[in-house]
Amino acid sequence: MTVYGTGLGAPVSKVATGQAAPEVANPMAAPIQVWLGNIPLQPAYAGLAPDFVGLSQINFAVPDGLSSGVYPLRIASGSATSLPQNLTVGVPAQTSGNSNALHGGIVAASLHTNSGLSAVYAGRP
Repeated sequence: MTVYGTGLGAPVSKVATGQAAPEVANPMAAPIQVWLGNIPLQPAYAGLAPDFVGLSQINFAVPDGLSSGVYPLRIASGSATSLPQNLTVGVPAQTSGNSNALHGGIVAASLHTNSGLSAVYAGRP
């Protein structure tokens, strides 16, 4: 899942004000932590979003076996922690006889807030 937002702090490599982030990975200088409910998640990447100005992204996996439901998502950068935002996770039921249906462990998740975070994911965990 990829979450986009602002306020994660400074990246390791400085980017000039008003300039888009480069294509190469530029992680945040402070450690980034992610919690889904009470589950701590290890971000695969937390840094500047390539080709965007002032936008950060955090990539993490939705845990295998997570039940469908609404989970509070919190993100911390250094000593600052976000307010919890609801992340809806759904696992569609398997169907048979329809080649266009979702099969076998497809997870769909969405997060929409008024506080600068937005993400949508559909795929295998």
